[in-house]
Amino acid sequence: MPYNDNFDKIIISLHFILFLFYFVILFVGVREWMRNDLITLAKNNDAVLFKAEKKRCAHPFLRGIYANGNSKTICIKNLSKEEIHSYALDLRNQVGRKVSTIGYKKPVISENPSIQGLWDAQLDLYSIPKFNIKDIY
Repeated sequence: MPYNDNFDKIIISLHFILFLFYFVILFVGVREWMRNDLITLAKNNDAVLFKAEKKRCAHPFLRGIYANGNSKTICIKNLSKEEIHSYALDLRNQVGRKVSTIGYKKPVISENPSIQGLWDAQLDLYSIPKFNIKDIY
């Protein structure tokens, strides 16, 4: 198979991964991931900067900060080391777009329009005559 020059120039949009943890209370999965997988992950990904910081009285989390300025935070409390590693790889592989479902929702279209009509802020309810049900029966 011939060498393709297009695939060796991949630009990773992740600028750096910030790993915050509280050193006194380290969860088992976080401790194992720090000892075994964090160093190898940092060595295998030269384009990504890894920062580990201690923060008091907080749950451990990973925060990916991307080149476009967006960030994504994932809490890794009570996770196994495999789950933490997969989340770190997911942060690395993402583009950094803002996560939102607002743009993907379809507008509500009804086949049976409302009998009452649309509500209007300038509707004057006092101009409608009062209706007494006793007059009918």
